[in-house]
Amino acid sequence: MPDGRRALPARRARVPQSGDARAALGRVAGRTFLWAFLALFGLGCGWALAVPYDGFPDEARHAVRAWSAAGGEWVFHGPVLADGTPLIAAPRSLAPNAPASSACFHQHPQLSAACSPPAGLRSDAHHTVAIASGAGRYNPLYYVIVGQPLRLWPTLRGIYLARMLSNALVSALFATSLAVARTARTGRRLLSGLLVALTPVALHLSSAINPAGVEIAAAVMLWSGLVLVVDGRATSPTLIRVCGVGAAVVATVRAGGVAWLALIGCVAALGLSRRHARVLAHSLTVRRWAAVVAVALLAGVGWSAWQDPTGQALSVPPGQSRFSVIANTLNVDVWGRGEYLVKGMVGLVGFGDTSPPGIVFPLWFCACGVILFGSVALTGWRDRARLLLLIGGTAVLTLAADAGPISQGWYLSQGRYLLPVLAGVPILGSYLLAERGILDDAHMARLTRCYVVVLLPFQLITLYATMLRYQRGFPSGDPIPLMPVNPFKGDWLPPLGPQLPLVLAAAGLAGLGALIWRTASRSDTPPAPEADAVPPTHRPARAQRT
Repeated sequence: MPDGRRALPARRARVPQSGDARAALGRVAGRTFLWAFLALFGLGCGWALAVPYDGFPDEARHAVRAWSAAGGEWVFHGPVLADGTPLIAAPRSLAPNAPASSACFHQHPQLSAACSPPAGLRSDAHHTVAIASGAGRYNPLYYVIVGQPLRLWPTLRGIYLARMLSNALVSALFATSLAVARTARTGRRLLSGLLVALTPVALHLSSAINPAGVEIAAAVMLWSGLVLVVDGRATSPTLIRVCGVGAAVVATVRAGGVAWLALIGCVAALGLSRRHARVLAHSLTVRRWAAVVAVALLAGVGWSAWQDPTGQALSVPPGQSRFSVIANTLNVDVWGRGEYLVKGMVGLVGFGDTSPPGIVFPLWFCACGVILFGSVALTGWRDRARLLLLIGGTAVLTLAADAGPISQGWYLSQGRYLLPVLAGVPILGSYLLAERGILDDAHMARLTRCYVVVLLPFQLITLYATMLRYQRGFPSGDPIPLMPVNPFKGDWLPPLGPQLPLVLAAAGLAGLGALIWRTASRSDTPPAPEADAVPPTHRPARAQRT
């Protein structure tokens, strides 16, 4: 132009889509969801059958809460310990180590699961014991659902059915994320980030009787839809519903979900343009789902205010100065537990005491680093601020949650607790790399296929290492102990044998890898309905000015 200004491309016309196009898009989404669900469910079944009872984090404590909630005790009214921890009366078959609230092999990786009394015995199903459970005052939503099999069969049958039910919930949420990536106009840009976000810890929790798995899966689904709505400037009712369901689940399933959701909302708001915000504000679908999320937030906040699920855990004992509390928290969480927290998001399974081979961690961190450092270094200031806000906000909230426990002489946070928020780093980062023109879609497809080859085998390796740990124990010694290698022998064996879990997990991973590989390689996604995935103003993909 004569005055030196760059001409803007003409606005893209909104072309109404026929019913056939919408039906084709629906069929693609349905097929993708089905195949992804079956693959993820198969992998989760491998975990469910391979891990002994209470081998997942706090499983016995969550199982007795599920048993009581499914029986109608949504609000706890029983006795408590001196520190306020609820004592739940439940069948001994679900609390075989009672009065202890955890199994003998917890934090003792050199011990196999054979040291623990067998769980799920029919002879113990009618013998009631009391077990301390910090989950006694948690929101009952998740527990009422997964507790139904435990209530009907407080035996091994009920335990495995409850695990499968939790696995089905998590697999459906993760599969929705992959269906979104397959059918949205620019959804393939999410795939490499999704592969990094679905860490072995996230998938190992899918079959645990523990709401953490559902929270992580719902957050991943929320991130998948939210990035496309905010950064892809989409207005699809389907994506709005995906965001609404994910946000509502995160807000209610665990006490910390409200804080995580607030941080996710801040990151999303920072990336939302005024024009697109006005478009969304005028959408009836957005207003309806905003109301649903608001109700879920009120329910989450109200339950926490009423029941106080954390009790005295977050309180700071009197007599300690604010400076000493902050200094001690930084010292413990940064210097002492920093590596543990970071590894706990990737491969430290069980109670954080079971680790895959050490090579898993640096390679997974490298895969994440390619996306994180690339998007931070090469995009504009607003994108950079959003990613840094996500990481820094998570660190601040974690330190705030740990200040009270550390001042009392223990710690609260685990790496898995951070995944609902930090899963957004690779998902958002991978999308920004393509949206800002740093990598084109062909390069993003190559990156995704590389991650399929490199990262997915680590899922099976982590399961294999976990089976060795629970079946035989990891020997301790100096300087280098000789590790077991045969997963088909041990002092403890899965009830259905060690072969079936490995076969199911391998089949699930093969199916998942094939699905993602084909999704990344193909370019035949049916067009999105009307302007559902078309931005109000189309801009060519290019790097922002820094």
